[in-house]
Amino acid sequence: MDGANKSGSSASVTCRQTAGRQTITVAATDSTHTSFRASQSLSLAVTAPPTLTGQLAARLLSSGRVELAFRPTGGVRILPTSRFATPSSVSLTRWTTSSEVRGAAGGEENRLLGKIMVKRVQSGSRFYLDICFVPAGSSRTCPSSNNFYYCSETVDRWLDTGSFSFQPLRAADGIQGAAGSNASSDDQMLPASAGEATSDGFDGGLVDSQGLLTTHRHSHLTR
Repeated sequence: MDGANKSGSSASVTCRQTAGRQTITVAATDSTHTSFRASQSLSLAVTAPPTLTGQLAARLLSSGRVELAFRPTGGVRILPTSRFATPSSVSLTRWTTSSEVRGAAGGEENRLLGKIMVKRVQSGSRFYLDICFVPAGSSRTCPSSNNFYYCSETVDRWLDTGSFSFQPLRAADGIQGAAGSNASSDDQMLPASAGEATSDGFDGGLVDSQGLLTTHRHSHLTR
């Protein structure tokens, strides 16, 4: 950095993105007084963003609507305000998106995690909901075992997708649309309606690749 005939000159330094403590040296010279040289070592701590692991969950209600949730590993289900979808109204070509999912991560209690997305898919004569997640500031991720066969489901039984991991942004940051999808043009899920079932539901069995129930301690969706 040449500071000749200048006052308050500045320079920018780019640090590597890897986590940990790193030391950099900034040097300055003056072309008028060539013997002048000053340097300063800076020690910086770079913290990696937290990684959150969890599952999506879905259950069929007696009203015929499907309720969606996100459950962080070892935690309880997080229920966004707008999280209900009517399968017959869910598009076969567009994603239907929940409101913001917020929860604890990286020491923040109200961190913006992302949004849940569903799309209706036809497989032969059967239909199911494809359930995915778009982390805040990232692209859509579809976990394993994410097909919810709502036509043959048991009312009030929660089914979980496979686990997936992502790095959420800070709560103050915004959310970007999913890759290949314009968030502003996505259909929106609905909040609870008057008289909507408010029971906690229950964890059921394992659903196989044909969407048929087999007895198991924990419930999962099919892929």
